[in-house]
Amino acid sequence: MIHLSVRTILSGFVALSLLPLTARGDEAAPTFTTKAAKVGDDCKADVGKDGVVFTVASKTGIGKASMTLDSGKWPAKITVRFLNLPSLEQLKVLAGRAKLEGKLKSGEGRSTFYFDKDGKSITDRTKAVYTLAIEKKKDLIEVVLTTPPEAGEVKTWGLDWIDALR
Repeated sequence: MIHLSVRTILSGFVALSLLPLTARGDEAAPTFTTKAAKVGDDCKADVGKDGVVFTVASKTGIGKASMTLDSGKWPAKITVRFLNLPSLEQLKVLAGRAKLEGKLKSGEGRSTFYFDKDGKSITDRTKAVYTLAIEKKKDLIEVVLTTPPEAGEVKTWGLDWIDALR
C-alpha cells in the first residue's frame, strides 16, 4: 500500500499549476502576429485554454486584418470579437485556398454558416469541415470559427469586414 503525505500531494498540485497553458495537449501555446490594414484599426491576439481570441477594433466599420502564426499550431477553435459594431453585413475569412463568407444583418442575433474542405458553402452541417458562427452580444459581435486539422498548415489567415453595406 502506498502512503502519500498531504504535503507531497499538495506539492504535486502546485507543480502542475505552474506549468504553462498550452493550445493542445503537450504542445507549446501558439504565438501570433496581427496586423490591421487601416490606420486607426487594431487587432490583438489572446491565447487561452479554449483557443485563441482575436479582438478587432475598427474605427470606420470597414477593414482588413491578418493573423500570422509565429510558433505552435492553430487551435481548432478561433474566436474573433469585433468591438462596437452594430452589424456585420459582410465577413470574409481567408485561410489558404478556403474563403469563408458570412454575415449578421442588423437586428439578427445569430447566424451560422457551414463549409466543405475547400471553403464552399454547404447547408448540411453534418458534412461541414469549417463552421462560422456569428453572434451579436452586448457590445460586440463574436465570430467563432471551427477548423479541421489541415487548416493548421495555413500560416496566415485574413479577415475582411464591412459592418453595414452602404
